[in-house]
Amino acid sequence: MFLNKKIILSVLLLAGIIGTIKVIGAENQKAVDYISAKPQNAWITMALASAGQGNIPSEHLKNITGNNTNDYSSAILAITAMNEDPRTFGGSDYVAKLESFWDGSQLGDSSLLNDDIFGLLALISAGEPSLNPIVEGAKNYIISEQNPDGGWGWSPSAESDSNMTSASIMALISAGVSAFDPVIEKASDFLKTMQNDDGGFKYDSSEWSLVSDSASDSWAISAIYAMGQNPSEWVKEASNPLNHLESLQDEAGFFHHQLGDQETSFTPTETAYAIIALEGKFFPLNIVQPTEVFSFRIEGSSEVICQGSVAGPTAMDVVKNAAVICDFDYDIEETQFGPYLTAIGSDAASGSAGWLYLVDFVSPPVGAADYNLSQGDEVLWYFGEFGLKPIKLEMNNDGSTALLHVSFFDNSSWQDLSGAAIYVGGSDFITDSSGEASVSIASLVDGLYQIFAEKQEYIRSNKIILTVGEAPSGHQVGLSVNIARTQPLPKDDQNSIAFSVNPSDVNFGEMKAGSSKSKVLSLSNDGSQNINVNAQVAGADVFRSNISINGNIWNDFSAFVLKNDSLDIQLGLSVPDDYSGAFGQQEGGLTFWATTQQ
Repeated sequence: MFLNKKIILSVLLLAGIIGTIKVIGAENQKAVDYISAKPQNAWITMALASAGQGNIPSEHLKNITGNNTNDYSSAILAITAMNEDPRTFGGSDYVAKLESFWDGSQLGDSSLLNDDIFGLLALISAGEPSLNPIVEGAKNYIISEQNPDGGWGWSPSAESDSNMTSASIMALISAGVSAFDPVIEKASDFLKTMQNDDGGFKYDSSEWSLVSDSASDSWAISAIYAMGQNPSEWVKEASNPLNHLESLQDEAGFFHHQLGDQETSFTPTETAYAIIALEGKFFPLNIVQPTEVFSFRIEGSSEVICQGSVAGPTAMDVVKNAAVICDFDYDIEETQFGPYLTAIGSDAASGSAGWLYLVDFVSPPVGAADYNLSQGDEVLWYFGEFGLKPIKLEMNNDGSTALLHVSFFDNSSWQDLSGAAIYVGGSDFITDSSGEASVSIASLVDGLYQIFAEKQEYIRSNKIILTVGEAPSGHQVGLSVNIARTQPLPKDDQNSIAFSVNPSDVNFGEMKAGSSKSKVLSLSNDGSQNINVNAQVAGADVFRSNISINGNIWNDFSAFVLKNDSLDIQLGLSVPDDYSGAFGQQEGGLTFWATTQQ
C-alpha cells in the first residue's frame, strides 16, 4: 500500500523511483535502539534517517580524508539522508572530492565495480543531474559491465551476486533508467534466481553462500521497492523475503547474518541494512538540491589564482571550496578575533600586506567567516594592503576598433580610471583621463586575446576575451534539456504525476559576448493531478549564471499547472559583455520536477 502520496511523488520525480513509507514498528524500534548504542558509521546514519529519528549524530561524517571513492560515497549518501548538502557539510565539498576520482570512463579503482555503483548513487543523492558527464559516464559504464546472466559483481570480472545486482538496479533507476528497461528486467530475472525456497536471498551461487542471509535479503528488498514492486509478492514456498528477514531478528534487536550466527563487528551495519529495507526504503534515501553558489575571484600578487562559482555560505567558505576546484593550498589561523586567512599559495601575510575580501566591491565590517552571503553576492579576495580599490574592465568592439574602458569603485560608485595599463597579447595600452584606450583590430593577429587591466595601488581587473578574426574554437553554445519523469506506478495506484516538455533538446547556436537569445518550451500536464513545477540548471557556468525562465533567474521559477493543461515557458540565455568563461561548445542541463498540488 502506498501512503502519503504527495511525498512519494516528490521523491519519485526527483529520483525516478517509487518508495513505500511506513510508520516504524516495535521490532524496527528495537533495531534502532540497538544501532543507536553502537559506534556510528554512514550506514547507521542512513538507517536512523530512514526510520525518522531526530538529532542523528553526524560528527563521524566530518573531515573525511579518504583515498578511495567508497569513503566519500557512503558519507555523501548519509549526509543527504539527513537532508544536508555534501558540498558544504563540515566545511568540505565531498561531491568535488568524489568527482576527482573520475578518469574519463569510470570512477576510482578500475579493478572494482562497486565504487562506480555507489559513486553513482551518491552523485544522484547530491542532486547532480543525469546530464552531468560523470553521472552519464558512470551509468553507461555500469550498464556495459552487466554480466550475461543479468547481474553484477563487486568487480568487472567477478561473478554476479545479489547485493551488487540490487545496488546496481537502484543506481541505474536513480540515474533515469526505466524500471521496464531490458537492462533492469534482466537484472530482476537474475535476482529471482538468487531467491531460496525460504523466501530469502543468497549472496551468490558459490557453495559457501547457498544459505539466505540478512544482508542479501535487505539489498534485494530495497531493489524490489525501487523497481516499483512489492517484495511481499516475491513468494517462494509460501514465504517472501520480508518474512525471512524478520525471522533473523534477535530479541536484542539486531539481525543475525544467518540463523544461529553470533553477533559480530559487522552486525550493526547489517542491522542498518535491514532497518532501511523493512522501512520500505531504497537508495538513495534522499536527493538534495545543491546549495546556492556565488561568483568569486581570487587575485594573487601576480596573477589570478582562481575564479568561478562555488558554494558558501560564508566568504571564508568560498576560499575553502575554491581550493577544491583550483587545487591551491591555504592557511587559516584561529585568532582572538576569529578565523584569519593568512596565506593562499605563496602569497602569505607579512607586514601590512595580507588577504582581504570584498563583497560586491565593498569591504564588509565583519570577518570573512562571519559574513553570510546573500543571493547574487559576488566575492573578491585579493592580496595586498587594506584600502586598495577594485577596478573593472569593459569593452565595446565594433569590428574595427576595440574601445576599452577601465573604472574603479570608490565604495559608492564607479569612476573613470586614467593611467591604467591594459594588457592585450604582448602589448599594453594606457587609459586616458576618461579611463579609455582604443585598440585597432587590424593591428592584431587573428585569435582570442585574454585581456585585463592593472594599476599600482588598485586591485587587478576582471579578464575579458577579445576575439579577432575567426576564433579557432568557434562559439557554439548549446543547452541540452534533461526531463525528470515518473516511472509508471503499480496498477492499483494510477493517480500519478505525468508531464512532458517539448522540445527535449535546446541549442542556442552561435552566440557572442553581449548577445541574448530565447527559446520557447511547452510543458504539458498529462497526469491526473494538479502539479507545482520547479526547475534546476546544471552544467557549464554560462548556463548556471545566465539562464532565465519567463524573464526571471531560473532558480526563482515555479509554476502551477492544472491537470490536462499546458504551459509555455520562455527560456532565455544572455552572455555578458565581460564574459571570460570557456569558449567553444558548452553544455548544460535543465531539469524540471513536480509535486502534487491538491
